[in-house]
Amino acid sequence: MVKLDLLALVDKLTPVLVVIIPSYFSFKSTKTTKEADKRLEGLSNKIDTLEKSVSSVEEIGKDNNRNLTIIGKGLQRLQRFRLQEKLKKRVKTRTYKPARTRGAFEII
Repeated sequence: MVKLDLLALVDKLTPVLVVIIPSYFSFKSTKTTKEADKRLEGLSNKIDTLEKSVSSVEEIGKDNNRNLTIIGKGLQRLQRFRLQEKLKKRVKTRTYKPARTRGAFEII
């Protein structure tokens, strides 16, 4: 008799379980999907922030390179000017004769 009652109980519960079990897994799946979407959105925002930071750093680097080029050209001009002034000063105070090595000038 217990066997029959257990079988009758399982028979009565089967339609309910057939509805409840897929619904439970569907609910869990939806919940997991929402959590994954939130995490992906957070990662996407972080990636966007990083891309903006990288662009900013690249612009700063380009500006620095331009400024270094300008500074380098200015230093070259300054060195040429100083060299020219030194040569003028030495020409006024000393006599030069051509040297035998590499076309340089020798101070007398």
